[in-house]
Amino acid sequence: MILSYTPFEGATTYASYSYSSLLGVATQAGFVNSVAPAVIPADQLAALGEFTAPQENTQYELGWKQQGENWNVTAAIYYVDWKNQPFASVILLPSGGTTSFRGPGDSEYKGFDLEFSATPTEWLDLQGTLAYTDGEMTSFSSRGSNESSVLGSGALSVVNDGNRPRNTPTWTASLSPTFLGDLGDRQWFFRWDFLVPQQDLG
Repeated sequence: MILSYTPFEGATTYASYSYSSLLGVATQAGFVNSVAPAVIPADQLAALGEFTAPQENTQYELGWKQQGENWNVTAAIYYVDWKNQPFASVILLPSGGTTSFRGPGDSEYKGFDLEFSATPTEWLDLQGTLAYTDGEMTSFSSRGSNESSVLGSGALSVVNDGNRPRNTPTWTASLSPTFLGDLGDRQWFFRWDFLVPQQDLG
């Protein structure tokens, strides 16, 4: 659901709400028990289940879009509540190789996005982004070979409540200048992409 309002020409503010759901995935608890019972004993299979509960994702966003003669900017803040998100934990097989146990977790995300583009001259086009994400696992217990052997949890899960979800950078940014020109009756362009990893910003 999206509500938008145009306060004046070239500007739009909006608010959006979305809800989505996906079927759960196989936990692989039974298979892990058959090959690595020290990680998942048989008496825990009923509690872990064959499938995770259905995923539920609820998102809210407030944004502003502004367009000028040769530039435009979009800025937005958002909040995401993700229930039963499956996370895979690596299981080292005694016979060699790996598999995984997929346990459900709840997480929350809030942050902002900024995107802009501008054409200051006929030969230069600029595009850029800046994003911040504050992610937190609100409820998640993991179990795998790292937890069992390295952390010494045995057949118990390790609580990860309050930790950041993996593969979710805090800061990201990019800048992409494009140079344009003519050579005889042909057009040419050269684009350079700059990507800033999170450790360079915070």
